[in-house]
Amino acid sequence: ADALRPLELVQGSNRIVLLGCNQAGPDAAFATAERPGGAPCDWDRLAQEVADYRARGWSPIVSIQHWEVDSTNPSTRHIHDFGKLSKAGPVAIQGSQAHRPKPMQWKNDTFIAYGLGNLFFDQMYKLSVREMMVHRYVFYDGRLLSIEVLTGMNEEFGKPRPMTEKERRRFLNKLTAVEL
Repeated sequence: ADALRPLELVQGSNRIVLLGCNQAGPDAAFATAERPGGAPCDWDRLAQEVADYRARGWSPIVSIQHWEVDSTNPSTRHIHDFGKLSKAGPVAIQGSQAHRPKPMQWKNDTFIAYGLGNLFFDQMYKLSVREMMVHRYVFYDGRLLSIEVLTGMNEEFGKPRPMTEKERRRFLNKLTAVEL
């Protein structure tokens, strides 16, 4: 039950709710009565929760641990699942699974980030798994006003640092060149 419970955050007129699920597993990663963990994805339940929160004036942000693909391109499954969920009305959906960062897009008035990369991970064997990003969402008066894309590079097996301007330009150009 705890794994399924959304996290509600209220600050002034901003009401933000964080929801998520784990599509990929493995089974040992799922919560049970005996151990903590993630909730398996039930896409219909998740979409209904998002729609219910939206109807009550909340701003839902959804994080999905989806299937990993060793590519900058999101898989057709990522595009399908995130796109379908976007119809329920979350302000943002982000993939937490990606060892390699993936592109971002707007769909159905939802900001979708298909994968953030290795945020705090020890993979160092190639540049594409050292790159990462996080998003800073700015809300005012109950509305999402802006999203800042913060880019980073992992060094020394799990120590992220901000990208240099040259690294950032190359990285963002690579992501924007992907056809969705």
